[in-house]
Amino acid sequence: MKNKFFTIIAHDLKNPLHNSLSIADLLYESIDSLSLQELKDYLKLLNISLKNASELLSNLLVWSSSQMKGLSVEFEPIYLKKIIDKVLQGLELNINEKKITVIKENLENTIVYCDSNSLYFILRNLLSNAIKFSHMNGEIIIESIILPNDEIQISIRDNGIGISDENKEKLFTFLTKSTLGTFGEKGSGLGLALVKEFVEKNKGRILFESELGKGTTFHVILPAFKPLKR
Repeated sequence: MKNKFFTIIAHDLKNPLHNSLSIADLLYESIDSLSLQELKDYLKLLNISLKNASELLSNLLVWSSSQMKGLSVEFEPIYLKKIIDKVLQGLELNINEKKITVIKENLENTIVYCDSNSLYFILRNLLSNAIKFSHMNGEIIIESIILPNDEIQISIRDNGIGISDENKEKLFTFLTKSTLGTFGEKGSGLGLALVKEFVEKNKGRILFESELGKGTTFHVILPAFKPLKR
């Protein structure tokens, strides 16, 4: 469990910390030539990146605690668009770097019933992967649909490099071979195994479809919030 935990720390914190260091280096080297507006813009990105790293660390500590004590989830109604916007804000630097277009469809007024920390963890990992495997000027579509039996399906679709047959078979296990992103981004290959664990703890399920060279879509199906009728 300790080995698993430390590997996850490296996997989930590497990107935001690397982004923060890159911005800090740029500011140090170029501060004399930057305009006040440029300085504000870079400081804003640095602030977002560090906040994201802090939140990820907090989520990882929650997860590590759950492994020792059993995962505790607190079900509550969550506005999907609000938490997706929060995740995208933390990934803004990565999105801008590749000039990716993010399209959000049917998210307004969609309310899922699950644990907020779990949902943040799930969406951040899936969106981070979509960005990682997207090409320059790529496109990511995030949409939700209401399914029968009071369920909501959240789909995240990219038009990136897709998943190899070798990795498809082991995608949600800790045996997945890590694949480099389109900009050479590295990962441990553990993210999706954790995503599946969190989805199932929240009474949900996860599916995917992918074609090599054409992109990947992940579908996360979670309970919908049902207001009490009076």
